[in-house]
Amino acid sequence: DFSPLHFWWEGSAAVSMFFVLSGLVLSLKYFQHGHMPDLTHFNLIRFLIGRVFRIWFPYLLVLAVSAMLFSQTFGHEVLHTALAPSDWIINMWHHYPLTPADMLSEGFLLDMPDLIVLLPQSWTLSVELTLSLLLPVGLLLVDRGTSWVVFFSLFAIGLLGVSSFLLHFLLGLTIARYL
Repeated sequence: DFSPLHFWWEGSAAVSMFFVLSGLVLSLKYFQHGHMPDLTHFNLIRFLIGRVFRIWFPYLLVLAVSAMLFSQTFGHEVLHTALAPSDWIINMWHHYPLTPADMLSEGFLLDMPDLIVLLPQSWTLSVELTLSLLLPVGLLLVDRGTSWVVFFSLFAIGLLGVSSFLLHFLLGLTIARYL
């Protein structure tokens, strides 16, 4: 249970690894010339628009397909298949009626509802979008020193309510710095 390879079979460990890798991959290009980020060609507006288009629009497409499938299957019997469906498959959409407004609220990644019905795993995209939008702040803080990164992390998590996965994301950023 305490192996470093635990992320291969446990979902929460895999999600943690995902956020470490996300922080690493997104920040790696800014540390090509040393331990301090090279922000000479950094364009904040282009970065923010790029992140939103890369995460949000594919998500909205998949959400629209899911909403269409939901509207076709809600209230109908689960299709019979060769293998018996699990309780999760049987109950996935059949016990949670959604209005179009509910479906629309699941499309707003920065403020997801408490119960995510159409795409339950989309909470990770919500966190990913938020954390990746904080990357410029992380790059500026890492330029000032590790203590600034630690202070900001604790402040953002404790007082601002940012996901604790920020620590994993910033670990990836720190790995990129010293890689």
